[in-house]
This record gives sequence, C-alpha cells and structure tokens, in this order.
Amino acid sequence: MIKSVFFDLDDTLIATYEEAYRNHLETTQALGLEMPPEHEFFKHYGLPWKKLIQALWPSIPFEKFSETYGNNIARYPLIAGADHILTALKSQNLVLGILTTREAHSANILLEKHNIAQYFDLVVCCAEHIHKPDPRSFDQVLHKLHSSGIKKEELLYTGDSLNDFKAAYHARIHFVGVLTGYTRKDDFINEGLSPENIIDSVHHLPLYVKEFNKRLEANPYIDNPRVLP
Repeated sequence: MIKSVFFDLDDTLIATYEEAYRNHLETTQALGLEMPPEHEFFKHYGLPWKKLIQALWPSIPFEKFSETYGNNIARYPLIAGADHILTALKSQNLVLGILTTREAHSANILLEKHNIAQYFDLVVCCAEHIHKPDPRSFDQVLHKLHSSGIKKEELLYTGDSLNDFKAAYHARIHFVGVLTGYTRKDDFINEGLSPENIIDSVHHLPLYVKEFNKRLEANPYIDNPRVLP
C-alpha cells in the first residue's frame, strides 16, 4: 500500500522546461555566448544549475551567468490542476514530499509563489555532489519516512525525466513517469519503464495510486516493473 508520494518539482509540478530554454537563450544572447540546439541543451537539463552552466559554457564564471539570468523563475507556471491534485492526495492521509535537483532558495520561491508549500512534509534539494540519477539522492527521504514508520516499498516517486526514473529504479523505489516535461513516452519505455507506469500528468495521479494499490494487493512483490530485461 502506498503511504507516501514524493515529487520531482520542475516539469512535474511546475512547468519550466520551455521557459527555461528561452531564459537561457536570452541570457546567452546578452553575454555573447552561443546557445546550443535544444537536444544538446536538454542532455544537461536536470543537472544542478551550476553544473549545467559549467558544462555548456565553461568559459564564463557561473556568478556572471547567474547575475545576467536574473530572477526569471517568477515566469514558471504551475502544472494545470496540480494544486487540486495535492489537495486530493493529502486528503487521503498520504505523506507528501519533494525531491528536486533545484537549489533550495529557488525551490522555496516556487513553492511559496504557487501557494503549495503547505502540502509537503519534507522538501529535499539534492546536494551538488549527490543528485539524480544517483540513487543516494533518496537517502534523506528514506531516513525521514523510516522515522515515521513508512517503509521504502510504501513510497511512490513521481517525475518527468529519465534521471528521475533511473534514481528511483536503482534505489528500488516505485516510480511513475509524467509527460509534462521534455521526456517523451517512448523515451521512458526505451529506458525500460513499463507503459502502465506512465501517465500524462499529475492530474491522473490519484487514480494511478488507487489502481497501483490494487496491483500491490494482487502482487505485493511488484518492484518497478520493466519492459526490458
């Protein structure tokens, strides 16, 4: 039985990837830097921001890029209906949380801006040296849940990227992929995620949890079903 649901933040609860590309494009133009094509940019998207900047534009100090970029996170909207879904899940007495690679200051700004911070029992912002897809990203989450009497097999992680899936899979944590980010359904399937564990958005999450619990009742040993060996 699922007792806790944790979420990635960017493109799972907050729509960021399209606006993020435009924001980086504007910044590189202002700094006279070359912006890589989308497919190259999104190979690095999901890394801690400082690592992304260092990987794509190693010649410029991160502080200068950040200063020019400014506070563009204010542009990022909430995924449609996400607040209502969080209300519905909270009403089921589920423990809710966030596990994100976004740094703490900007994550808190987004949660407060969209008035959803109150739904979460724990917000974990991955350290730069340990972040998704490293399964150790979940260590703090699992420690907190264990202290609350919740087992690892009672946790569901929800995310939009292959890094989210890989981290959850290697940590042996149940995962459901959403299609509100840059990752497409075929990308998840090609990586090995079963189609039954992919939904269009968090809008479908309460029904997914209900159906997943039925599957767990029928087979308590479900362990991140994969379509590849």
